[in-house]
Amino acid sequence: MADTDITLRIVGNYYVQSGIPFAEGMTVEQVMQYASMNPSSNSGSASRFFYETGQLTVGADHGKPSITAIGVKYDHPVTSVTSGITREAGEYYIKEDLTPDPYFTVFQYYVFTADPQKGGTFVPQETRIETFNEAVVPAGGYVVWRLVKILGKPNPFPTTKGYKMMTS
Repeated sequence: MADTDITLRIVGNYYVQSGIPFAEGMTVEQVMQYASMNPSSNSGSASRFFYETGQLTVGADHGKPSITAIGVKYDHPVTSVTSGITREAGEYYIKEDLTPDPYFTVFQYYVFTADPQKGGTFVPQETRIETFNEAVVPAGGYVVWRLVKILGKPNPFPTTKGYKMMTS
């Protein structure tokens, strides 16, 4: 692997691929396209990688392209690089849900100068939020996608027995 190669990591479906050849001006979308055409992960067990796209339906970036789902097929068990837990072979598909009841799930990506667990730093984008087809990845960059929950309306505290409120 060259020092300029890029790494792609998808949190939640255990996918990591390093050694993605870098090209000047390469975007996050091009990194995703490379992985979909060359799906083998670092574990060697991924035989398929794909993503689905749509358009943002809320917020200031309404109408811009967005990732809506990511899927990986593993032919052999895969081990999480974070937890070390081994998961069985099969299809791992995660998808956004933009229904705020009371929360919605949305994909977020982060671009780092290198592996953040090895000292890589966050690469700020030119605008508040750049879509994945605009954001440029640096040489040696590390791209992380994760599906996060965001509250879309109030969500009352749990009322189950034993719940204690912290007071100051």
